[in-house]
Parts: sequence; structure tokens; C-alpha cells
Amino acid sequence: MTKPYIWLHIRKAGGTSLRDALGSSYKQVDRFGATTPFIALPQDYWNDNLNNYRVPLGDYEFKRLLFAKKFLYPEPEFSNRFKFAIVRNPYGRAVSSWRYLTRNWTFTWPRQVISHYRFDHFLERLPEFWEKIGKERHVATHTAPIWPDITDENGALLLDFVGRIENFEEDYLKICEHIGIPQKDLPKKNSQGNADYRKYYNKKSRKLVEKYYWDDINELGYDY
Repeated sequence: MTKPYIWLHIRKAGGTSLRDALGSSYKQVDRFGATTPFIALPQDYWNDNLNNYRVPLGDYEFKRLLFAKKFLYPEPEFSNRFKFAIVRNPYGRAVSSWRYLTRNWTFTWPRQVISHYRFDHFLERLPEFWEKIGKERHVATHTAPIWPDITDENGALLLDFVGRIENFEEDYLKICEHIGIPQKDLPKKNSQGNADYRKYYNKKSRKLVEKYYWDDINELGYDY
């Protein structure tokens, strides 16, 4: 029997592959039609709605796990659910986000503009996108720092298990054991290779990442 869980999808950290590998235990909402409020969905779909970047969360846009604790899964249900996420080195994640978001997008004006950004210019503009999340949710949610999303009001970790993309296959097996689902081969989705992220950095861009993602670097135990 599958143990109830909450998986928080961290963008650019193997989420698409993990979502597929979770199989039928993870119920997915329609990502192409209009978004649906939580109250209108069966509870089995709440986790995916939480992970759907198009669903607005008000003051909790970048505090999704705290939103889940306060509004979706009252105690003792929140504590009884196995809560996990896969994280990634912030330096590598920043490069991956930039490469992904600066593809030749034609959907909206912000992404057309972003497609011409150098890496350091892209980093400089991130606070603007975070502040104006309603204007371009796709950019804001794909670049938001991890630590606020997985902690409470006091900065205490709300996850039971923190997996790492750098140890993806082994950590995926641990997740399967915890929640009681059969192990599958992890599909390779949205892969951009394993090129050394350091070649994209100069002093300026490194300082910007350390400014914006310091809690991710420090609290999650990463370095350059």
C-alpha cells in the first residue's frame, strides 16, 4: 500500500522525470486547460495542483510547503504524509534555468526578451520577476530559491527527505522504499547534459547567485 506523501517539485531538478517515475501514485491535473481551485478538486490531485506553477497561491507563492501545511493538510495529516523534494546545486540550477528560459520562446513578450539575455543580465533581472510574479509566472517559479519553499515561518525544514539531483537514482530508490511504490528506470526528460556549470560564471554572476540563493547554498550544503 502506498504511503500518503507530498512531493514538492523543485524546477530544474529532475522534476519531470520524477513525476513520470511516480506513476499512478501521483495524480496529475490538466496543465493545458484553465486552472482549478483546490476546493473543486479531489484531494488526490492537490499535490499536483500545488506543483502547477500556473495556480496562484497569494502570499505563499514561494512558500508552497507552508501553504500545504496551513491550508491543505491539517494536522495530524500533514505530519503523517511523507514529504520530499529533489534539490540541486544552486550554481548549476541557475545555469540550467537560464539555458531553459532563454530558448527561442515565442509565447509571450517577457520570454521573447529573456531569450536575448546574457547569463549575468538574466541573473540581475530575477528579483524583478519574483516581485512581479503575476506578469510572468513561468520565469519566476522556475528560478525561485528553494529554501523558502521547503521551510516554515521560522526557517525550520518541513521536508522528511531531501534528495539531490547529484545523487538522483539512489535517492529515487529511497523515495520508492519510503512510499511503497515499485521502482522504475528514471526517464530522461528535459536533459541539458552534464556540462560544467562553472564555465558560465564570472565574478559578477557568481556574486549574484550567492546573493539570491545564499540560503540554498548554505542550508543545503552546496558549494561552488
